[in-house]
Amino acid sequence: MTKNAREHLQTLHENEARHHVASGSFDLQIGTELTKLADTFGKLEADCRLGDSREAHAAAKETFRKLATHFQEHAQHHSKMAESHAAAKEACEKAESDELGKRLVPTQVSAVTDPSKGPRAVIRPGQREIQSDMPKVDMRFEHLVKVDD
Repeated sequence: MTKNAREHLQTLHENEARHHVASGSFDLQIGTELTKLADTFGKLEADCRLGDSREAHAAAKETFRKLATHFQEHAQHHSKMAESHAAAKEACEKAESDELGKRLVPTQVSAVTDPSKGPRAVIRPGQREIQSDMPKVDMRFEHLVKVDD
């Protein structure tokens, strides 16, 4: 099925919004569970009577708190991106199909091409000369085979 520019952009923003909602929800759940784990290590730290174990529990608690913070911040990022894509999707719904089509159509494209101006090999220093398939034409007859620009 052929889509016009409006439908294509609308689908893109809808899919991106859905992705960011799911990713944000996942990050938030991970952040919540890491906070619970940090709280558990906090309780172990308080109950521990040995100095080395107490320090290990404190370090683990701090690490899990930092991880939880990072995941929660990333969840907020996904939330903002989801809102942005939802707004862009609504803008695409309101846009006229012709308006978007005119903006995305390539301009200044010629259907006539000159093969002599096509892709050419670029010779690197030390590389041997590449033989051309184009025959050499005497200057007196050049006007007969010349392609006008």
